[in-house]
Amino acid sequence: MRSPLRVLSAPAVVLTCLLLPLTLAAVWTAGVIGDTDRYVDTVAPLSKDEAVRDAVEERVVKETVGKVDLTGAADRLDSGLADFGVSDELRSWLGPAASDLEEKGAALVAGVVRRVLEQPSFATAWDSANRAAHEELLRSLESGRADDDGVVISLAPIVDAVISDLTDQGVTVSGTPLGAVSFTVIEPQDVERASRAYRLLDASATVLPIAWLVCLVLALLTAANRAAALRRLGLGSALGVLVLLGALWAGQRHLVASVPDVDSAVAEAVSQVLLHDLRWAAWVSVAVSLGVFVLGVLLGGVRSLRRP
Repeated sequence: MRSPLRVLSAPAVVLTCLLLPLTLAAVWTAGVIGDTDRYVDTVAPLSKDEAVRDAVEERVVKETVGKVDLTGAADRLDSGLADFGVSDELRSWLGPAASDLEEKGAALVAGVVRRVLEQPSFATAWDSANRAAHEELLRSLESGRADDDGVVISLAPIVDAVISDLTDQGVTVSGTPLGAVSFTVIEPQDVERASRAYRLLDASATVLPIAWLVCLVLALLTAANRAAALRRLGLGSALGVLVLLGALWAGQRHLVASVPDVDSAVAEAVSQVLLHDLRWAAWVSVAVSLGVFVLGVLLGGVRSLRRP
């Protein structure tokens, strides 16, 4: 007589396949996106990433060079030469060297920025900037409302160090304050769209793994043909996780494309390193699921051989 519990096998298989990618996403959301210390530790190695350093250098040089008072420095140099008794004719001959002040200013600022980026303090500043960015991200995700600038990584500490170095060299930086120099990593509309998904996944990070395990056990215990159940579980789970991987790829592409071009390198580097663990877990899940499918095929073959 067929057990009435057999009817539960098919729904349990479907739920198991659907819950696996959701479980992976929920555990990752709670463990990385929902934990500031883990988030900062994850993105910390990017302070040594060449693409990130190049982007920081380009942004700080671009924002700083126009406010460097090289004319004043040249005037002070001319005055100093006069004090040393250098003739007007020689000083006039030296004068054309200051005609390309903009180019020389960019080279000077770039050299200072590179020196700042090579110092250990840059890694500390990078961690602090990302901690502040993540705290803002969490507030936005939990409230469903984002600031007009979205989630940004402030470069203020790096700019301050560059200005201090330039000042020590007798070069002043004037004009508008540079404290707002930053990289946008998530636009405000994207934060607001992700808010509901974040809250659901974060809240279910404990429940979903348990539900997935219960459905898995139920699917196997109630199956009339466990080899067939293994095949369905393996293939369905692999397909479900592959859909998750596709969604991650599309989401990252959208995230990078939505920020300004000057911020895209940093946005891509940050999203890439944040998604690394989730992608790794997803590919492992695909491999294990396909292994389960192969096991089901082999067991089905053995079962058919045993039939008279």
